[in-house]
Formats: sequence, structure tokens, C-alpha cells
Amino acid sequence: MRKKHRSFLGRAGVLLLASVGFACTDSVGPIPTATELTVLIDSASVRVWRSEANTYNVSVPFTVKNSSGQSLFYNGFCLTRWEKLVGATWVAVGEMKCIDTTHPLRRIFPYSSANFASGKGVGGPGVTVPDFAQPGAYRLVVHLYLDGQGATPIPDEIATSNTFQVMN
Repeated sequence: MRKKHRSFLGRAGVLLLASVGFACTDSVGPIPTATELTVLIDSASVRVWRSEANTYNVSVPFTVKNSSGQSLFYNGFCLTRWEKLVGATWVAVGEMKCIDTTHPLRRIFPYSSANFASGKGVGGPGVTVPDFAQPGAYRLVVHLYLDGQGATPIPDEIATSNTFQVMN
């Protein structure tokens, strides 16, 4: 009788450890809906900052609210794409310099929020006003993933912010 009891406990322990192991791995769940994932610009307008002649800097604070039941992942070195409203079309603006690193992606936990700032800047002799510093309506597209390897991106239309104005 005692031998059967140990055998049962041993099997139960193995099953428990296996289930914990599976729960900790990246599992790709359903794509969050637009109500479960919101990207909110923290200010309706931002100003171009110029510390000296021929320099242009813009920083946009924003919040990602993850109301879904799963973690979302992002590359801290390549988080956003800027888009400007030109006529009725959203057009990507500014060079996007993504740093390819071997660092693991960062996580936004389920039912939580994360605060960020997306900035662009340029300066030097002969620099004209860059496209990202032109007055107008803009939005951010946040590059988010359902998995920790960055293999399953969240569609742009779900990870797009509300609009903001760039002012000189």
C-alpha cells in the first residue's frame, strides 16, 4: 500500500512540474482587440525643441494599455513608427533606425499599462526642417508581438495611437 502511495505522488509531482513549465513558456494566444489594446498619446500636441540652429527634436509621451489576458512583447530599441496624415493617407515619416540586438524582448504584462516616449532628432550643418518636425497631424504605430521571439506581430491597425499635432 505504501509503495503505491509514493508512486502516485511521484507521478503527480511530475505532472505538476510539467504544467508549471508549460505555463511559463511563451504561448501565443488570440490577437488582442482594439478595446483590449490601446495606445494613447499623453498630449494632444508636442512642440519641436531646438537647442541650437539646425537642430530639431520632438518627443511624444504615450501609454500602452494592455487589457488582454496575455503578455505583449516589444523591442526597446525599435518601438514605434511615426506616420503623418497627408491628405487622407497616413504616410511613414522619419528614418526608423532599429537596433538589432540579442537582448530578449521586453514584456507588458496582462492587465497593465506601460509608459514610453518616442523621440526623433536631427542636427548639423545644412539641416533643413525634417519631415517629422513639420507641423501637422501624426500618429504612432507601436511594434508589439504576441511572443517573446518577435515572430508573431500584432497588426498595425490594432497597435496604432490616437492622433497628435506637431507644432513649431
